[in-house]
Amino acid sequence: MSEDLRPHRRIINDRNDVFATSICFKGKLWSKMREARIVTEIVEENIKYGKTPYEQKRELLDYLATRPKSDYNKFIQCLADDNQRDAAKEFALPGFEPKPPQPELSFGRSTQGQSAPYGIQQTPAEASGSIDAPDSLMDTTLVDGPIDVNVQMSSHRFYKDHKEKAYRMDRNPRGPALIVNVKKIKDRKTRDGTDVDRDNLIKLWDQLHFRTKALNDEDGLEAEEIKQHIKTFVNGVQAEDQACILCLLSHGNNFSILGTDNNEVLIDDIKKTFDENKHLEGKPKIIIIQSCRGRSIDLYETDAVSYRANSNDFIVGYATKFDYEALRAEGGSVYIRAIVQVFMNHARNKDIPSMLREVNRLVSAKKIDRVDGKHVKQSTEHHDQLRMDLYFFPGYIA
Repeated sequence: MSEDLRPHRRIINDRNDVFATSICFKGKLWSKMREARIVTEIVEENIKYGKTPYEQKRELLDYLATRPKSDYNKFIQCLADDNQRDAAKEFALPGFEPKPPQPELSFGRSTQGQSAPYGIQQTPAEASGSIDAPDSLMDTTLVDGPIDVNVQMSSHRFYKDHKEKAYRMDRNPRGPALIVNVKKIKDRKTRDGTDVDRDNLIKLWDQLHFRTKALNDEDGLEAEEIKQHIKTFVNGVQAEDQACILCLLSHGNNFSILGTDNNEVLIDDIKKTFDENKHLEGKPKIIIIQSCRGRSIDLYETDAVSYRANSNDFIVGYATKFDYEALRAEGGSVYIRAIVQVFMNHARNKDIPSMLREVNRLVSAKKIDRVDGKHVKQSTEHHDQLRMDLYFFPGYIA
């Protein structure tokens, strides 16, 4: 279940006040977090701006709750390295033991004014921790199965240069994200691998500053229940929310997805639901559909669905072209894996339509060998009715 993906969030939520009062900013904690690439300069600036030290600590903890477990462990290590070992031990996750502090190298200076081995100079990108993500969309390589999601942050300059022509995206959270994960459908084969897709998406939307919720079979996902869940989701969007995301993972056909009772939910009806909330007018609505036609291809199952967005401010991504099949295996669907990996590496400086084009390139280049010796390939589609540029601007909080 999704709780296991964010064990550090429970510590942060349950002991927020005690945790915040235990942190000290008087040492080198911020610089150590930048060196560990937990935060960038723009994230640090946003956390500090106009806040008291205690408010900064609370804001930092809220930020860490959206980051992967690996970043939380790095933060605990930073506390230990900053001589805050008592706090590090008290709030470390079970099984994680901070390493003893390493002696700092004091010979030589980098061009950024930080200690570095003699002769090694840090570039501005290295100093800000922004060099992890490849600059070219073409550099992404698909990874099978669960993904170590680590969204790269936008730079302050990129935000300033692009915000005027883009939808506003600077609140934390940006808005709600709902994942409808239908696994077992009456009289149809179990959708093996869909839980991997769900977990990868939870980690992605969390780190892109959305408040994410996943619904599974046990939450009631018959067709009529799905309609009600989506209606509740849409009606829950508040005036301050800047966007919303809906992910549909199920069997289906060109015009609908299926509930666990094998009854249809029309995609057009789902889309019309968004018209019921005036707070969504003029705001981007992102829909990702991974839906199966119900036929198997040997070891792999087929997914397909499509419909065209008619209203403004929608962008809809489909696993495959109209009337075609798409692939899903035990390690998850190639489409969702591509979305997660492209978005986490490139949301920092690429708009969503550009990233979805790269998703199509990756998916269409993927060859799957069937037992009969033939290759299976697929192409994705996306349609948008956006009126402005759409960037996630990860890391930027107004």
